[in-house]
Amino acid sequence: MISAFGVEHSDSISKKEEKKASTGRQFTTWLAPGIHGGVAGKKGRKLRAAGTEIGATGVGMVGGSIAGALPGILTHNPKAATLGSSVGANVGYAGGAYGATNHNQRKGNYKKQSS
Repeated sequence: MISAFGVEHSDSISKKEEKKASTGRQFTTWLAPGIHGGVAGKKGRKLRAAGTEIGATGVGMVGGSIAGALPGILTHNPKAATLGSSVGANVGYAGGAYGATNHNQRKGNYKKQSS
């Protein structure tokens, strides 16, 4: 393929092939963030992997809690705010665990998974 500037490009311009984290790895991060990073992390990167997991789940939980409670707060409905807060916290926690696992996998903080 020739670009607009007349440079010949090969077909290898696409993103590099990345192996996605397995469902088991995702679930384990959700179940025990931090501990999973300490066990599955590469030597010298265990603390980084664990910190990413703990930080992402914590931020996800707080953000989800706030976002879930906001409609109930704005409508002056305490029951809706409480329910929304708890549901939002759980969804944010799961999203943070998923994001942290993908981040650690992409950055190479985890050991290779056995097939």
